[in-house]
Formats: sequence, structure tokens, C-alpha cells
Amino acid sequence: MSEEDLVAITKHNTPHKTSIPLDLTLEIFSRLPAKSISRFCCVSKLWSTIPRLPYFTELVLTRSLARPLLLFASEKDKHMFLYSSTQPDDNNSSRVAAKYHMKYPYHGHVSLFGRCSFVRGLVFTRGEVWVISNPNTGQSVTLPKLNTGKMNGVIGYFGYDPIEKQYKVLSMTWEINGLQNTEEHQVLTLGTGSKHSWRRIECCIPHSIYRKYNHVCIDGVLYYPAVNMTTRRCIIVLFDVRSEKFRFVEDNDPLASYYSSPMINYNGKLGLLLYERDDGIHGSCTSFRLRVLEDADQREWSEHD
Repeated sequence: MSEEDLVAITKHNTPHKTSIPLDLTLEIFSRLPAKSISRFCCVSKLWSTIPRLPYFTELVLTRSLARPLLLFASEKDKHMFLYSSTQPDDNNSSRVAAKYHMKYPYHGHVSLFGRCSFVRGLVFTRGEVWVISNPNTGQSVTLPKLNTGKMNGVIGYFGYDPIEKQYKVLSMTWEINGLQNTEEHQVLTLGTGSKHSWRRIECCIPHSIYRKYNHVCIDGVLYYPAVNMTTRRCIIVLFDVRSEKFRFVEDNDPLASYYSSPMINYNGKLGLLLYERDDGIHGSCTSFRLRVLEDADQREWSEHD
């Protein structure tokens, strides 16, 4: 635990003596369900301070990552429903029940597929309004609309900076009646106790985006597919969530289709799942190839069948 965290706890704990050591209190809290922790925040000033400590947040997330869950999102009656379940055991064929967490209004004109993204405990949903929710606590926040005066299409990606421990949303617009060249890049930092607002940032790489929400955030870097408008080649854009700077990587594989290839976190590296069909576009899938970005600076890829 950091010295700053101990000072914060000590200040709140001075008026009231307790027989339980603070380290033990934190350990007990970290093993409780998230909703129980939320309720206990109402007990006292000390208890309301503990869950907000960065040390405690990291402790809870570390334990949670050791017990991965499957997240399910479904749409019904203009609402989004979030569920989770434990991962089924390969040796156990019995059914696994999903646990209901929360619901919130959702108004989307297109399929739900690809419009939900999950980053380090939070869910980002894109519809007529953009919502970030916490399935464990049942809390959600609606993001403000972009400050743009143009009738453009809008796309948004969700990322996390593990160093500053900040969640950020990257948004881009494009001309609806023209090419999907990105413009008006904006960033919103998600915080507690502060009003959320969008900030303009500069992008030195002119690129055209895909409307499909295919992206992944790995160790503070947000990856998404695009086309370099200078070379007209397919690229993968790397957005550093902390510095808010753009880079890109080209893949010389002629069969790589970034539009339809899901991006995944493969052991801490970017992975592309490519599939080949036995009869062109509409044939059945006969094999999978996994391309892994081993070194972005050197543009080195490895391949697995």
C-alpha cells in the first residue's frame, strides 16, 4: 500500500478507534461482492473512503482478473440487459446459469453486434446516446454529445490507461456523403465527481475508418483497422491512451481482411483471427489463421494455423 493511501485512511480513522487492523479491513472488503461494497459505503466516512482508494481498486481488479467471467449483452424493449456467467468447464457438460446485473435505456438503429465493448470492468455501449456502465455496481453514466457543427457520422472506441489508471473514449467523425475520412478527433476522460467533456486532439495520420466497431485495447494501446489515405493500404491504427498520440502498422499479408477479422488480446499482444472459405465469400469456413503482432515498431508478425 502506498504512503498516500495510508495517510488518507488514517485521517478518516482518527476520530473512531477500531479493533480491526486497516490492512485486514481492506482484505475483507476486497473479498466481498461489488454490490455489498457499495452498500457498506453508507456505514461511515471511513468505510466510504476505502473503496475509492487506488490501492483498493487495484486489489479488487487483480482478484477479479483471476476469476474471468463471460459477459452477455442483449437488447429488448429499447433497453440493454447485461448478464455474466462463469466459464464452463471443458470436463463438465452441465449448463451454466447467467447472472443478471442491470439494464439501461438503449436506442440503436442497427444491430447490437459490435456496439458493446468491455474494458477492465466497464461496458461501453453506442446507440443514439453513448453509455458507460458498471455491471457489478449497477451504475451507469451517459456521455455528452460531441461538440461538432457538422452532420457527420460518428464512431467511438473505449480504452484504458494502466499507468494513470484512466478510462478514455476516442471519438471520430466522417462525412456521411463523402469518403469516411476521419476528422474532428476528440477524447473524453472518464472521472468521478467531475463533469465529462470532450477535448479536441490532433491526428497526423490521414486515414479512413471502417464503420464496423472492430477494436481492442491492450496495455494502454487502442488498436482499430483503417485505410491509409496516402498509400491506400490497409493499416492498423495504434492510439496510445495515455499520450493520446497516433501510430500505425501495415500488414503485408494480402489475405488479411481487417474489416471482417476480429481483433483479440492474444497473451498481451494484438491478434487477428483470419478465416478462409472453401467456396469464395459464401462458402463454409475450412480453417483459421491467427496473426500476432510481435513488434509494432519493427512491424513483425507471427502466424499460427
